[in-house]
Amino acid sequence: MRKIKICCIILLFCCILLCSISFAARTSDVHLHNYIVQISRVEPTCTLDGYEELQCYSCPSTYKFTIPKIGHNMVLADDYPPTCTSYGIKVYRCTRCNKYETEPYGEAKGIPHNWYEAERVEPTCYTDGLIVYECHNCDAFECRVYERSTIEHDLELVVEKQPTCTEDGFGYNQCKTDRCG
Repeated sequence: MRKIKICCIILLFCCILLCSISFAARTSDVHLHNYIVQISRVEPTCTLDGYEELQCYSCPSTYKFTIPKIGHNMVLADDYPPTCTSYGIKVYRCTRCNKYETEPYGEAKGIPHNWYEAERVEPTCYTDGLIVYECHNCDAFECRVYERSTIEHDLELVVEKQPTCTEDGFGYNQCKTDRCG
């Protein structure tokens, strides 16, 4: 019986102790927040910060913290090398937001023309000699006079119809040089 009394006293003491601790915890101004309940979340973008708002598990207090912006992830989308007539550019695209940015190849215009002789036109009695140059790097072309026409006509009469006693003949003058146009 004595053991039962001691057990009852110990049990009563424990109950009083637990009740007093619980009462002290409820009436105390000191509270350690446990922010684990998510209220809202906005994901960050390339250019804007995001945030997450949490609520304490045991009270209505909330806490909002910033999630830093993630920045662009630019990859090369198109590449336009410099030509003789234009600056080259590189086009980059963000894999997250599809924003495009361009970057020049450099300050100076691309590359000089790389001319080759595409066609040569010999001079005639009527026209100067010309060389047509085209660029290997672009679609540009130039025509340059390489020889002024100094060829004189060497005309001869070509008779189409001989004159007769009753009819006139006719014909024309033709240049005998092989370079006459």
